[in-house]
Parts: sequence; C-alpha cells; structure tokens
Amino acid sequence: MKVKIVSAKSKDAWYKDNLGDIYTVEKSMYGINYRIKYSAVGLCPPLFIRKEDCEIIQETSLPPEPFDLSRALNGEPFCTKVGQTFTDWAYFKKAEIISCVNVENGVEWFSKYSSNGMYQDGRNKEEYGSCDLDLFMVPKAPRIVTKWINVYQSDNGLFSVGNLFNSEAAAKTGNYANKETYMGVYPVAIELKS
Repeated sequence: MKVKIVSAKSKDAWYKDNLGDIYTVEKSMYGINYRIKYSAVGLCPPLFIRKEDCEIIQETSLPPEPFDLSRALNGEPFCTKVGQTFTDWAYFKKAEIISCVNVENGVEWFSKYSSNGMYQDGRNKEEYGSCDLDLFMVPKAPRIVTKWINVYQSDNGLFSVGNLFNSEAAAKTGNYANKETYMGVYPVAIELKS
C-alpha cells in the first residue's frame, strides 16, 4: 500500500522534511508504524513511518495482466505485482535476462528478472509461486462512456428501459411512453471493449 506523509509530530522523525512525499509501505509488527517496503535494500535499519503522520492513498487497482516481453519491448508499460515501476530497464537477449533499475525513497536499487517476468532471487517458482516483485503488464484502464436511458414502471411494479441515447436531452425527447409510467432519464456507464 502507499501512504502520504501529512505531518511529523516528532521533531526526530526522519521524514520531517518530506511532507507530501509518498512511500510504498507494509504493515509492521509494531501496530503504530508502517515499514517502508523493501527498505532493507541498501538501508539499515529499516525505516518506519508513524501511522498518525500519514494517510493511506486509496489505489484503484485493476487485476494484473501476465508479463509479456514482446509487449514490453514494444513500449507497453510494466510494473511489479504491487505497482512499482522502473526508471530504466534493459533486456539481454542471449542471457534471457531483464535488468531493471529504480530509485525509491532516495535509494537506487537493481533487480533481475527472467524473460517471463519472474524476479530472480534463487527461489523455485513451482515451490514458492509468485512474489510481489514479479513483473506484470500495467492493465489498460477500461474506456467508459456515458449513455442515457428512459426508465418506466408499469402498474404491477416492474421496471423497463427504453433505447440508449447519446445525451440527456436526446433521451428526454425520445420518451414515447405514457406519462404515468415514466420515471425519468438516467445516465448509464458502459465499458467499451478494446
């Protein structure tokens, strides 16, 4: 999850000069803090942020799409399972290795992946499965359009709808039903398939 620093109630807080900064964190065993995720890479000891000094950023996440090297090589964005993106990356065809670099919270870190996007840390994927550092394609946000419909209610309480219209005004002029059964014009969000 991600948090935004909104205060530093302690004058000794390491983040007192970082108000407004956003960090990827995880729950810590100490209930009053969040631990900066992967802070162990290049940092010792791990860094913590007091819960009272930050707010959780609500992330709308679409389901991850499996990593596809050919799409990545054609410029489509990819990220880790938890949404981490990279400042730079390269694919080494002979070794079938992807090398990625990122700067997070002032720390530069490198990571290595197989050509299928699996984080290379020596673990056996069959035994341990996926991890948060494995690569996925950034899901494409659905294209949403708004249409307008007329809604009617019959004497027996059943609802029905008319045709879809491109605007509220068009739906109002397209109302051909009995005025007693007419409920009104309502917007409808429709997801268009790519």
